[in-house]
Amino acid sequence: MRIIVLSSLFAGLLAGCGSPQPSGPAVLHDPCQLLSVISPGASADRTAAIADALQSWNALGLTQLTADDTGSDRVEVGFEQAAGVFHGFYDPQKGTVAINDDLVDRHSLSIVIAHELGHAMGLNHVSPDDRASVMNPGNLTVSPTQTDSQAISSVWNACH
Repeated sequence: MRIIVLSSLFAGLLAGCGSPQPSGPAVLHDPCQLLSVISPGASADRTAAIADALQSWNALGLTQLTADDTGSDRVEVGFEQAAGVFHGFYDPQKGTVAINDDLVDRHSLSIVIAHELGHAMGLNHVSPDDRASVMNPGNLTVSPTQTDSQAISSVWNACH
């Protein structure tokens, strides 16, 4: 995990999927290292959706995301009650992901998790007018793309 001090404006944009965030250091998780994505107590369906999200990023050949707790860093994914328009949120102050408890479709759930992990790895929203991306706001259908992987590579100055 790297803690990076960002301006309050950038920290708010980084989170992107909820209300503005307080200023202060933002936690970004280094996808170039083995990164554990855990969800203690998650149901089998949610665990499967998390595995799908990790596989969708790892299939692009850059990230090293794992569902076990062997990574040098970890992101915890939790599920919470929220309004229907809320899909998920990356909390850059805590370095954790919250997903709407009402999302039950495995494919949509995996996309939302992949989207929030994108924020955790330093990505911002991408307008659908620019390109199809897992980072499109409100996205429930587009998996991570090669261009999303290249965006991570540029954030992290290409993985070692």
